[in-house]
Amino acid sequence: MLRAGLLQQRITIKKKVVSRGSGGGERISYVPRYEDVPAMVSPVKAHERFLAHRDLAVRTYRMKMHFMKGVKHDDIVVYNEEEYDIKGITEGGLNLRHEMELLCEIKEDASSD
Repeated sequence: MLRAGLLQQRITIKKKVVSRGSGGGERISYVPRYEDVPAMVSPVKAHERFLAHRDLAVRTYRMKMHFMKGVKHDDIVVYNEEEYDIKGITEGGLNLRHEMELLCEIKEDASSD
């Protein structure tokens, strides 16, 4: 069971919105789905990757909260003014719709140019 006292951080979950231009191109933007969500945010791991001639630092976090309907893998999470991609969503608790956990990842340029 998820206790409210553990949910001391605040996150925003934004949904992906794709609009099509008259020229056939796509414009992707994100609008808030849920704001000021109480969550427990904890680091899972951090490592570096070399991709396309760049060093990338990758940080992974686990974000636990009460169940929120409609959260999808193509949404993003904003925490401490940084945007995290959702890599996994699990539901649990006393029943499947009591609490949820998001596995989120952020990539940053680690190159020292």
